[in-house]
Amino acid sequence: MFGKSEKSKVLYITKDVHSYKQGNYYADWLEIFQKNNRVTILDNFKDDIDLSKYNLIVFGHSFIDLVISNLTLFNKRYFNKIEFMVLRELEYFLNKNKVLNNIKNSDIKKVYFSKNDYKRFNVKTLLSNFLNIDLFISHTKSSLNIFKDYEINSELLWMPFSISKEKYFKSKEKKYDIGMRANNNKIYNNGERELLFKQVRYFSKDRYNVDLHLSQNGECFLHGQKYIDWISECQLLVNSVSAYGTVGPKFLEGIACGTISIAVEDEYEGLLVADKHYLSIKKDFSNLEEKVSKFFNDNSFKEELLRNAKLLLDEHSIENQHKKLIQDILK
Repeated sequence: MFGKSEKSKVLYITKDVHSYKQGNYYADWLEIFQKNNRVTILDNFKDDIDLSKYNLIVFGHSFIDLVISNLTLFNKRYFNKIEFMVLRELEYFLNKNKVLNNIKNSDIKKVYFSKNDYKRFNVKTLLSNFLNIDLFISHTKSSLNIFKDYEINSELLWMPFSISKEKYFKSKEKKYDIGMRANNNKIYNNGERELLFKQVRYFSKDRYNVDLHLSQNGECFLHGQKYIDWISECQLLVNSVSAYGTVGPKFLEGIACGTISIAVEDEYEGLLVADKHYLSIKKDFSNLEEKVSKFFNDNSFKEELLRNAKLLLDEHSIENQHKKLIQDILK
């Protein structure tokens, strides 16, 4: 459709994702689009938009938050008790909004980046079907069948969490043997993350130099270069599977910074292989001390982990994902 030197003209619908205290990858995706395309950002549903200027509309990860900010009933208390009323208000808002209706009725290709796909499937399905989304992207593989059950009309694509190789790299010398900065998602996966945190904190005391933090709502999170520097300073990164079996971006962020994750054996969406892409431990943590000791005392084992992990990173970088996405959606 375009010459080699011509960039795609993208309308990117998003909030200021740089202000989010959780989810560095929201900004990573926006920035890769801005670098490789001619991007106009839409952060409200009031401005008149000349859609003829664009050949692609991207609904960023924060699109659902933009919509929710226009509703009165959308909070946990109301949503759980009177879900049907929230959905009716959402449908009313969509039907009345001129900007979204113009987008809905346009023939421009539309891509939707979903987030937190362990909840609000009905809301995301309603948004996608109303807007006639061409490609709905989820970072949670198991959610695809759920969206099908909700009768979403879009083409569905699982795209694993990825990172920018230009942005993430080893920036500091190793300072900590083991590090962890994560939310305590104890309502998922039988509280595995909190249990792992406690086990590592207990056995590493007076043995290893650690920097371990577990928060409830991102209180311990870092951003930008501070986050990259901190990961680079760790040799091992305590990690775990996220809700609905999702492989979070921290696995690849660590690899890019020369840091290996230590995590409980799991399926990891078929993406990560135990003791090939991460340092694996049993679900009962019985071999935790043994595996950590092996990592620090067996250099050939450590180097093999790092080599295999970097091969995985090359395959799933944001640069590669973005290039393929643009080629496929605009072909």
